[in-house]
Amino acid sequence: LTVLDYDRMTKNDKIGIATVSLAGLEPQQKHHFREVLREEKEEEERGMDGSAGASGDPGRIKLSLHHQNGELKVSILKCSMLMAPGCDALPNPIVKINIKPSAKRNLYKRKTDVIKKTSNPEFGPKACFTYDVSNIDIESSDRCLEVGVWDCHFKRQTLIGGVVLGKESSGSARSHWMDALSSCGHRVTRWHILEGHSEHNVFLNDHQSSVELPDQPVSGSG
Repeated sequence: LTVLDYDRMTKNDKIGIATVSLAGLEPQQKHHFREVLREEKEEEERGMDGSAGASGDPGRIKLSLHHQNGELKVSILKCSMLMAPGCDALPNPIVKINIKPSAKRNLYKRKTDVIKKTSNPEFGPKACFTYDVSNIDIESSDRCLEVGVWDCHFKRQTLIGGVVLGKESSGSARSHWMDALSSCGHRVTRWHILEGHSEHNVFLNDHQSSVELPDQPVSGSG
């Protein structure tokens, strides 16, 4: 999409461009997109050929962070355009989050319910998790929030993609984290492009791309 500044007398000036992925869209369903306009050079670097930010990315996730009085609230709001790896069927998404590092292995691990057969799940109020961070240095450079989106099929979870928010992250993942910590109690909500399993993704390489799991309830998408 290209946005121009109309000029009746001379050539229209280009304001910016944005790429919107159409992968994973479901028929007869309305979709709304909010994109930041970028200069043409920036958009080319993001990969207009599909390598990133287009049909090549595994989807997006919308998160809300609220930091106040020694508590960090993380809300998993929705995902869009999720693509289950190696599978043509619609995914059954579940989102798992974790604050690292932590003194105990599972101290900060949380997860949403599974939403059945949708590329665009909405998780609702149950997907709001409150952490007591009064006894840790939440602003330390090595502290981060790991967010992974998984597809649940036939007692197996397969990684769709993830994002890591923290001071050592880059782009929107870093700015979201930093803005939330300095927001003086205001909720900060952002969309993030999920990063698939690759040698460049440290978080995703720390996890198996596919794991067996016991039976668990699966909820409908509405």
